[in-house]
Amino acid sequence: MDMANASRKAFMGLSRLMAPLIRRGLVPSTRLGGSMCVLRTRGRQTGKVREVALDYASAPDGGIWIMAGWGAKTRWYLNLLADPAVEVTVGRRTRPGTARPITHPGEALAAKRAVLLASGLAGRSGGLDPGSASDERLALVYDGFPVIHVSFDRTEDACPPTSPSTG
Repeated sequence: MDMANASRKAFMGLSRLMAPLIRRGLVPSTRLGGSMCVLRTRGRQTGKVREVALDYASAPDGGIWIMAGWGAKTRWYLNLLADPAVEVTVGRRTRPGTARPITHPGEALAAKRAVLLASGLAGRSGGLDPGSASDERLALVYDGFPVIHVSFDRTEDACPPTSPSTG
């Protein structure tokens, strides 16, 4: 097994452990651990609800930004491309949302920097400090990592959690 596959399996295992803790409000946002949420998507092949624990950053419009850390082949990213209706849990609050990939280069760069800054130590694992790295360097290192904007329906305050599967 190559290093990338080993890292992906480790991440998925950690995500399976973290998601229930985040849903119960037991994983607070910290400078070290970052800002964590649970993203629920519908599986593009199975139709089952899938969930993953992710770092996120608040977007200026009240939504959130997330980044697909395994690139364009990230499973949850492929799921939301097939069905952009998602649910996001932050703390104990679960809200329905609509996900869209960010295609504008300026917005994508701002979103990547914000997510990396909000990710605590994980945001520095790419080998650069997202707070001081130049736009050019950050764009180069994180080229190929899709960023997503999730907007929330303001008329919908909260919804009950679904019964998720992981994977």
